[in-house]
Amino acid sequence: RRTHTVTRAFRAVAGAAMEDLGTLGGEDSRATAINSQGDIVGTSSLGTDKWGYSTGSAPFLYPASGGGMLNLESLIVNPIALEFVADEISGSGVIAGKTVNVEFDQPRPIVILTPLP
Repeated sequence: RRTHTVTRAFRAVAGAAMEDLGTLGGEDSRATAINSQGDIVGTSSLGTDKWGYSTGSAPFLYPASGGGMLNLESLIVNPIALEFVADEISGSGVIAGKTVNVEFDQPRPIVILTPLP
């Protein structure tokens, strides 16, 4: 079995303990941005195989309003075929990221996700 250091996304709130944001089923998560409302975006692993290797990852949204970590790929009305990462989130909830060509691991065009009213 492969061993590695587990990485987790946390939220720090003044005067309170740090909050582990959890994962989308795997061991690791990484926050990349937080907006003025406290919404957080990042990437989480989805699971591990019997040897301890990741079975994939997905971008997440952790809304300040509660409800836990949400898989952004499952919220997209017309999903794209390529994997993407969430890099930024605006105060109005617009998420910016980039697609990744999994085969060549090269950055691809920018992705903009706009919340529905």
